[in-house]
Amino acid sequence: ELKWIMTMQQESSAEVHRMQHLEGQEMSLQRRLRELSEEKASLQSARVDLGNAGATLREAVASQSEGWVRRVDDLEQQRRTTDQDRVKLLSECADLQQRLAGMTPELEIVRELEARHSGLD
Repeated sequence: ELKWIMTMQQESSAEVHRMQHLEGQEMSLQRRLRELSEEKASLQSARVDLGNAGATLREAVASQSEGWVRRVDDLEQQRRTTDQDRVKLLSECADLQQRLAGMTPELEIVRELEARHSGLD
């Protein structure tokens, strides 16, 4: 019976060591689970931040694109106005050139009269 008690004590001691080892593993696994849970929370937060940053970036690009479209429209309107002004100026120049050509004979007569008048003095 003493032998049986010693065997039971040895088995009990072995079982206690095994339980302590298992408890240590459990604590280690719980610590690792906590670390992984924190990492997961951090990654989810980063994902949300990236999603928000992506949405903000898309909005900024859309706004900038709208600004460029307006700028191009404004430049196009300015070009049309400039083209219209150029056509108007060319037309006015042609009209003035034609008036000048029509006045040339009259100016020639005035020049001749002035020459005669100065010759009379």
